[in-house]
Amino acid sequence: MKIYMTDSTYRYDIEALAKAIFKTEDLEATRDLDECGPFLAIIHKKEDDAFNLRVVWKNEKNAISEKSEMVKQPAGDVRGNKKQVRRRLKHLMVKTILGDESANILPWGTLTGIKPSKLVHEMIQSGMNRQEIRSELESEYLISKEKIDLVMGVAGLEHDFIYPPDPKKISVYIGIPFCPSKCLYCSFPTKVNAADRIKEKYVKALAVEIRRYAKEIADYEIETVYMGGGTPTELSAAMLREVLDVLNGTLDLSGLKEFTVEAGRPDTIDEKKLSVLKNSGVDRISINPQTFNNKTLETVRRGHTSEDVHKAWEMVKPFGFNSVNMDLIVGLPGEDIPEMESTMKNVSIIRPDNLTVHTLALKKNAEMRKSSVVKMLPGEDAVAQMINIAENGALSLGMEPYYMYRQKYMLGNMENIGYAKPGKACLYNMQMMNDLQTVIAFGAGVMTKFVSLEENRILRTANYKQVSDYIESPVEMAERKIRTKKILDNANI
Repeated sequence: MKIYMTDSTYRYDIEALAKAIFKTEDLEATRDLDECGPFLAIIHKKEDDAFNLRVVWKNEKNAISEKSEMVKQPAGDVRGNKKQVRRRLKHLMVKTILGDESANILPWGTLTGIKPSKLVHEMIQSGMNRQEIRSELESEYLISKEKIDLVMGVAGLEHDFIYPPDPKKISVYIGIPFCPSKCLYCSFPTKVNAADRIKEKYVKALAVEIRRYAKEIADYEIETVYMGGGTPTELSAAMLREVLDVLNGTLDLSGLKEFTVEAGRPDTIDEKKLSVLKNSGVDRISINPQTFNNKTLETVRRGHTSEDVHKAWEMVKPFGFNSVNMDLIVGLPGEDIPEMESTMKNVSIIRPDNLTVHTLALKKNAEMRKSSVVKMLPGEDAVAQMINIAENGALSLGMEPYYMYRQKYMLGNMENIGYAKPGKACLYNMQMMNDLQTVIAFGAGVMTKFVSLEENRILRTANYKQVSDYIESPVEMAERKIRTKKILDNANI
């Protein structure tokens, strides 16, 4: 499909929305307004104190639909004006192309960002009441009533956990980029079956980076720690203890509210490692089956069986962690309604504290994207029904949705939802999704996020992705964070 745009100012948003509407990555820019259909023209021109917006859609039969409007531009508010033009352009796009059927075809309406609940929180903070927010989401953003119910519920539960934000509270993320095998859908730069000597060097480098940066956050209260990957429990018990000893011995964790370690692969868990985690203050872990269907697990190269998940759960129970999460993926190749029902039956037997339900995303760097198994993916209607089965299963276990986010390339343009039993919601997840707290990240392939509440500004800085590069440069990674923080501090003066 060809797209004409006046300029590239809103190109990212227009292309993202077009991909969601037409369910294609095949978009071609053109400078010719007389193209045959399918063809989309996005025209915006500044005229005195207003923008003249115009959207023209020509379908495969060259039938033309067109809508336009004038958007007033108050003087002095450049950022606000740009947001308004972007929002109205996207609204015009959906209405021109889909008309009154938009909520059925595009449940999230014009939203292409990954954090819908963040928008609701911004509306709450601006003084809007619940009815005003619902009306705005439906009329301005064209979101379906079902998704409005979801995001309003999530935002309502999150609010008391994350507001009011405190600039002196931060979170810490530790990246462990090792896995026993590479799943077919994975796009992370993990190192598979790394030798112990590589892992040992990595742990030493991680300790150097943490110790070098520790004084920079000595005056902050660390609220949560999250160790993810990769698969952190791919490290030996001794290596895990070394990392956790550095954290406990170097950082002030006296104000810690939550300490999570992803023990994602059940085949990497043993009693020795669980004992190290428990004795080091870890109070939340994650065991991630993704599905309980062995045929699917083999197809996506998980390297374990559903029986391994049940065994891991029985091993974990006596340790008394405050919260245990399980991740599922909806839409894996070869799966349909019966497979989802089977998975949820197993979840109901285990009864975890949290259940995070992901919709499969065909990410660009994932091997699955180029694999023949993409022909085995379920259709959009089936994915929607499978998500409903997971939702009903979570609700029947006494859980409620407490955080959500969306990703590019998700099947059916859906979402990922975290469910939790009362008192078991993951604080780190909620903080991450709403950008109200600085997250200091250590390790290879991680991203530190500095949040300035005063300036409503975020600066990010990345560590080296490759393990070999990181091992050689832990001090440089710490100093990179120091430089980025200074940039933000100077901007706030």
